[in-house]
Amino acid sequence: MDNLNNHQKNIDSLPPEMILEILKYLDLDDLLTIKQTCRRFNQLVEYNDWVWRRHCLQMRTVCPSEIDEDQKQGRTWQEIVQRNYKSVIKQKWMDGAFSNIDSYEKTASKNHVSTES
Repeated sequence: MDNLNNHQKNIDSLPPEMILEILKYLDLDDLLTIKQTCRRFNQLVEYNDWVWRRHCLQMRTVCPSEIDEDQKQGRTWQEIVQRNYKSVIKQKWMDGAFSNIDSYEKTASKNHVSTES
């Protein structure tokens, strides 16, 4: 039990900037899961919209018009991801629309998007 307490103390001693740097590398499922682990992670994920930016830009490779429209309407990155994941991405996946996509890296160069916002 002491080992677990020491581990928790080490995590608690990290500055928020360092944790956010780590969070930006998590995939969407892990990001949603880590929000549920403790209040601190929940708040860091919930109130730092740029953590969602990478996921939003990845989604843009398959539904650019939806993402662009949401950006024009002033939605946050988190709102765009949450709004489009179930309604657009999941349905397209179920319909087999992504069977020709090998990886995000190969599609990212095809759909350049401004990262300013």
